[in-house]
Amino acid sequence: MATITRMVSISRDNIINMFEQPDFFTRNQALVDIQPLAASSLAAFYESAKKAGCRCRADTSLLTNAIMALLDRLEAARQTEPETVQQFIRYVAKAEDIAHTGVTIHYIHPGTNSLRRYVFP
Repeated sequence: MATITRMVSISRDNIINMFEQPDFFTRNQALVDIQPLAASSLAAFYESAKKAGCRCRADTSLLTNAIMALLDRLEAARQTEPETVQQFIRYVAKAEDIAHTGVTIHYIHPGTNSLRRYVFP
């Protein structure tokens, strides 16, 4: 039987959802240094959503620093800590029966409005 492989594509909203998951930093120990920034960014985002009346009108730019910290950390880990990238891929994939070869993250940085594509590993 052949092994099924695939790339998983995620976006900013998926990263926000991961930051909200209680097990994200537990299962990605090498990323734990980002947790305080993610927590404070989420708190500011939630406050913005409360003031705006709904999450859809919240200021997502409040999460930019935390998201960029994650992306920068994964970029740095690509060469020096491949296991960190593999843990992240396993967390994102969450499917035991498929061998996931990587994760592609599509992210539009608010300051540039240009789409950046990050591919791991």
